[in-house]
Amino acid sequence: MRIRGVGTIGNNQPLWVIDGVPIVQTTNITVNTSSTTDSNPLAGINPNDIESIDVLKDASAAAIYGSRAANGVIIVTTKRGKQGKATVSYDGFAGVAKVDQRLSVLNKDQYIAIQGQLGRDLTQFQSLPEVDWQDQVFRSAAVQSHNISVSGGNENANFFMSAGYQSNEGIERGQDFERYSVKVNSDIKAGSRFKFGESILVSYTDRLTQSEGVGDCCAAAFNAAQNAPYFQVYDPNGPLGYNLENPSTRGDGFGPKY
Repeated sequence: MRIRGVGTIGNNQPLWVIDGVPIVQTTNITVNTSSTTDSNPLAGINPNDIESIDVLKDASAAAIYGSRAANGVIIVTTKRGKQGKATVSYDGFAGVAKVDQRLSVLNKDQYIAIQGQLGRDLTQFQSLPEVDWQDQVFRSAAVQSHNISVSGGNENANFFMSAGYQSNEGIERGQDFERYSVKVNSDIKAGSRFKFGESILVSYTDRLTQSEGVGDCCAAAFNAAQNAPYFQVYDPNGPLGYNLENPSTRGDGFGPKY
């Protein structure tokens, strides 16, 4: 996220302040792809728990947060209990996500025919099964979210508690996100001069990402659009049953390259 543009040196990320606590945004190295991604301070927060989000981008923010506010400040305030009868609320949804429109590409016969017009004889691959690489990459992905909260209070004390679960399968295989979260906020008055409170957030997130590759975006979809429709996905003699041969060196010399 960028608030005040991209600086010439150093970190360009804004300072996040969640319920008064500054959060330092870090860079994570994902083990499965060796790609570098910035962690998202909001990833562990249930969106239903957020009361407001404010953005400070003027120099006046430095008067409050110092040099850390050089790239702007994002202030996130979560919900707190209010005076009144305790209430319980639930909301949730479930659905399926899918690619609405796929790229129109040549089938196997069309691909071999057009290569023949270019003087490249690929008829030896005619007998191989046809592979729709976009079918191999994309899928119908299940998404669901469930959130329950309890809040209430009186003139001396209030509370807000919530628990949430979210699961998003990616429309690309190998892309998933899952989050469990528990939020507890309370405020207690002690006489007419003192007020005590706490804000507790416990969350667990599990994020699975694809290799970013081509321009740091859409590597799997890019390769699915380029792979020859006769190049096979599976090989019973290959590691884990997959064909790990690079299409650019598979023998015909005319295949697309990763």
